[in-house]
Amino acid sequence: MKIVHAADLHIDSPMVGVEKYPGVPVERLRSATRDAFKNLVTFTLDEGAALLILAGDIFDDNWRDYATGLYFLRELGRLRDAGTKVVLLRGNHDAAGHVTRKLLLPKEYVTELSTKKAESIVFEELGVAVHGQGYAQRETTQDLALSYPTPVSGLLNIGVLHTSLDGREGHASYAPTNVRTLEAKGYDYWALGHVHAREVVSREPWVVFPGNLQGRSVRETGAKGATLITAQGGAITEVTHVPQDVVRWNVLDVDATDAQDDEAVLGLFERALEEQGRALESRLGVARVRIKVNQRLFGRLLSDEESFFSELRNHANTRTGESWALEKVKLSLAAESPQIDAGGGALLVNDDTLRADPALLERAKEKLRAFNAKMPKDVREALPLDDERVLSQLLAEADAILTRALREDGR
Repeated sequence: MKIVHAADLHIDSPMVGVEKYPGVPVERLRSATRDAFKNLVTFTLDEGAALLILAGDIFDDNWRDYATGLYFLRELGRLRDAGTKVVLLRGNHDAAGHVTRKLLLPKEYVTELSTKKAESIVFEELGVAVHGQGYAQRETTQDLALSYPTPVSGLLNIGVLHTSLDGREGHASYAPTNVRTLEAKGYDYWALGHVHAREVVSREPWVVFPGNLQGRSVRETGAKGATLITAQGGAITEVTHVPQDVVRWNVLDVDATDAQDDEAVLGLFERALEEQGRALESRLGVARVRIKVNQRLFGRLLSDEESFFSELRNHANTRTGESWALEKVKLSLAAESPQIDAGGGALLVNDDTLRADPALLERAKEKLRAFNAKMPKDVREALPLDDERVLSQLLAEADAILTRALREDGR
């Protein structure tokens, strides 16, 4: 018997901010969460799975377009004809969403776990008992797992829970619990949701986050998909991750510290694309490119960055057999870049100047802290001017810009 476990589908969730980058196929990105769910249903049918478990956050907050719900139901309808059962629960995004509250699920083959209390759904013909509770409200901060029912003797017992589990970094602390609490329930498998990175937390019993079905930004890189559970004789024999994503996000770090010209940088960029492109298959790859160069090259590339970035995008878009789009390109200065002579005079100020004069450095920090305090919160988070690493980077970039300006003026 096979069971498919997925979570965090976020159907019709927006790809925020991608429109501002040239060459990014916005429509393809917007349909990615739907296309990934279609892949999931097709995979479930191809595997002949008896049960599909969706562990929360099927939709995304306040999506009011009912077409989102209709699409979901239409895809699930393909499972009905095959006799596949579906069990789902609401996560924090579903509890807050308008679509989910109004959606009428086909109860003959789709079961939604209660949001009022933990319950058990028994499929005698499959030899499976599924236990769980959904979110009645977004801010669910109690440990729901504590009240989950005892396992049903003689059946394969699966717990379904949308949880931050031990306070996973980067995720709100919803339905917090810990591995010991889950182990104590005596279930064979815990189908978790909420954390967007795939993780096998435990194997005895199985405690698994499948991760989200489709990455939606550069913060969600790598293969995304679902977990396939194979069971025989009432025991789990295999648990495997199967990618279902149609768009794959990547961060390409290109160390071009030793490059002497544009062509050398482009060659290293091509090599990075080739290495990452092997896993794309028919997917669209969307990359944030971070290129580290020496100081001599940094100033020149920065002076004509629009042309250089266009050339990078052209290289990505014309690769044979691969489909790439560049979300963002950022140049940075290598930490150990040699200092250069600005046409006969020393540079006005750089990182070494400040560090050699503690009083000057402290005055600079005070001014930056005062300036930083007046900025909006989102600006402070994006550019924390009181962070010494950020200060060093800004000084290095200013250094390169001043050098270029001095050279152009012939000084």
